[in-house]
Formats: sequence, structure tokens, C-alpha cells
Amino acid sequence: MTVCVIIAAALAIAYTALVVWKDKGLPTSLSSSVFTLSDKWKWLFGFVMLTCGVFIGTAMMSRASDGTAWLGFLTIVGMGIVAVTPLFDPDKLTAHYVGAFMAAGCSQLLIAINKPLCLFAWLIYVSYTLASTNCSRKVLWAEVACFMAGIWYCLTN
Repeated sequence: MTVCVIIAAALAIAYTALVVWKDKGLPTSLSSSVFTLSDKWKWLFGFVMLTCGVFIGTAMMSRASDGTAWLGFLTIVGMGIVAVTPLFDPDKLTAHYVGAFMAAGCSQLLIAINKPLCLFAWLIYVSYTLASTNCSRKVLWAEVACFMAGIWYCLTN
């Protein structure tokens, strides 16, 4: 299971690096990056988000206490929604946002119940928000904090 979490982390980092290189800067969010990819490569966003969701969510479920594993399952469902919705109807993103809040909320609640120390990954987001006069990338840093907290939880639990 640890190998899957490491693969998910490497995949998320590689995808983010690709987007930064292609766009010559940080995106406002990982989700917005799907719209900067050519039609030929849009599937990559879905593949990365779904793979990360399944690998990290499954690891979270296996490490969760009794009664909280369902939060890991809902994390996977939320990441699945995040992965596929921009590919079908980029003008109607309500389902995408619901999936994102579901994945983020469920994963962070699972962590808060089982190993709250891992929520210190949110210091990334808090630091950026406090230090920045232009918070145009606050969604990106919230996504990074969620991923980091989930990875930290899976690798230390």
C-alpha cells in the first residue's frame, strides 16, 4: 500500500511540474490546468486525479479506524467526480465542485479523526494566504495541503 501512495505522490508532482512547465507558471488550481491542455492530452488530468484518488483513498481506508473507512471511500468517489467532469461538460462544473468538496472534506475529516497531527500540512495553505497580498492561487494551495495531509497520513500511520 505504501508503494501505491508513493506512486500517487510522484504522479501528482510530475503532473504539476508538467503543467508549470507548459504554462510557464503555477496554475490557479490543479483543476483549472485541464483547460490549458490540448484536447489530445485532457485525459491526462482525469487519469492523474483518478489514480491519485484510488491509491491514496484506498490507503486511507486501510489505515482508518473502525467506523471511518467510509470516509476514505467517499474520498475516492469525490476524486472520481473531479477526474471526469471537466472532460464532459467544461461549462457546467457544479458536479466538479461537489466532487472536490466531497473528496477534500471526507479525506480531511478521516485524518482529523484518526491522526490529527497530519493536518499540520494545512500550514502550507495558511502561510500562503497570510503572506500573499494576491490570493489568486489559494485553491491550488488548498489542493496541495489536502494531498500533503493525505500522503502524510498514509505514510505515517
